[in-house]
Amino acid sequence: MGSPTAAVTHRPIPALIAASGARAARRFLEFFAANIRNPHARRAHGRAVAEFLTWRDDQGVPSVAAVQSLYLAAWIEASIAYGHDVAWHTGGRVTKS
Repeated sequence: MGSPTAAVTHRPIPALIAASGARAARRFLEFFAANIRNPHARRAHGRAVAEFLTWRDDQGVPSVAAVQSLYLAAWIEASIAYGHDVAWHTGGRVTKS
């Protein structure tokens, strides 16, 4: 049997998480391994969080503590504007107008 965090460890830890130290990186992995049992959902949510945090890192956010929910809303809107499917980010409630 593989590691319970194997579903998210195939991707690098996002820079904003890694910059917060080893404990933050471990908690990032533990959250997905312990709270999301379905491996497909775990991968999808891990990928979404990594994409969001990479996007925020590219925007110059200095730390994970500086991330706010407004940034998530902006990322979803930007994803919609670029034609990305964001329904899985929001439980299927967001559609492109």
